[in-house]
Amino acid sequence: MKIYKVEFKYYQYNSGLADNGTYTHSCDFDNIEEAKEFKNKIDTAYEAYRNEDYQSEIYEWMTNFIADISYGGFIKSKAKIFEVTKIEIK
Repeated sequence: MKIYKVEFKYYQYNSGLADNGTYTHSCDFDNIEEAKEFKNKIDTAYEAYRNEDYQSEIYEWMTNFIADISYGGFIKSKAKIFEVTKIEIK
């Protein structure tokens, strides 16, 4: 069974626990087209942040997405796609 892992770095703001810093996050997809679509979304959000395009729809999506996985922050790198093969060992 193959899965496609989209991995990127994000910066997390301090939650009050002195946990601000750069973290790696990944999302798994069953098909390559969905993985590529998500990678493109991450890359577009990354570029919007770098270009200080704070009024764009993708920037708003990014802030909501990061808030869902952490305490807030921003995407800090472009994404990479990895093909992962899972083989059950008995």
